[in-house]
Amino acid sequence: MMYGYARVSTRHQNLDRQLKALEDYGVNPRAIQVDKYTGTTLHREGLDTLRQMLRFGDILVIKEIDRLGRNKDETMSLILELIEKGIDIVVLDSAVFQMYIENLKKDNKSFTDKLIQAQLKVL
Repeated sequence: MMYGYARVSTRHQNLDRQLKALEDYGVNPRAIQVDKYTGTTLHREGLDTLRQMLRFGDILVIKEIDRLGRNKDETMSLILELIEKGIDIVVLDSAVFQMYIENLKKDNKSFTDKLIQAQLKVL
């Protein structure tokens, strides 16, 4: 099954761009979980629901890598959790992060992987 996740942090932001990208990729609108205004709260109901729904072999599609978490550590932790559960992750707007995720799945410690890890530390 293919799922999508979209998140905005403030009331001034709009989900439309993310939702359109997910739907254009082929995610059924009913399989998209969303969170709004998460900048000041630790609880993200849409993400929590999605984590319970995802099963081995499912695909999670996100427009941008930073939609998964509010900081590098939170994002990396979630990515590793999903990979360990056998969930494929598709990042629509970042071939670099997509390559990083694929390398994590393979546990590949190549030059490219080391380069991407160094880039993550800068973020």
